[in-house]
Amino acid sequence: EGEYLREKGREFGTTTGRPRRCGWLDLVLVNYACLLNNFSALAITKIDVLTGMKKVKICYAYDYNGQTIYNFPSNMNILAKCKPLYKEFDGWEKFDWKKVKDAKSLPDPISKYVSYIEEQTKTPVCMISFGPKRDETLILKDIFRGV
Repeated sequence: EGEYLREKGREFGTTTGRPRRCGWLDLVLVNYACLLNNFSALAITKIDVLTGMKKVKICYAYDYNGQTIYNFPSNMNILAKCKPLYKEFDGWEKFDWKKVKDAKSLPDPISKYVSYIEEQTKTPVCMISFGPKRDETLILKDIFRGV
């Protein structure tokens, strides 16, 4: 799956061409980043890379020796022994991203995916990008207004 995501998302080093490590969204790590940085919002980029997949996964916790861990371990030896636990979502088919004007016009599987991220991180998603171009970005909440 990681190789498929890397190929479809063109995840290779710009200078070296070295392949980047790719995998499913890790909410344990995202929650840790939210805790450390006090994010007011999240941006989901490259969601188009997931288009066409039958199932899409999100890591919601880790298994450590049979114990479910929801918080990022501070001990790297423990982290090295953790296995991701995944929640599966229905995938979505290709559609005309230009018709998406707001959150209500997102395909249902994407809405569920985004809602789960917001619920689990307790942080709103302010932006979703469907491709590399500027006009392939949906602003859900303008966090820069008034700055």
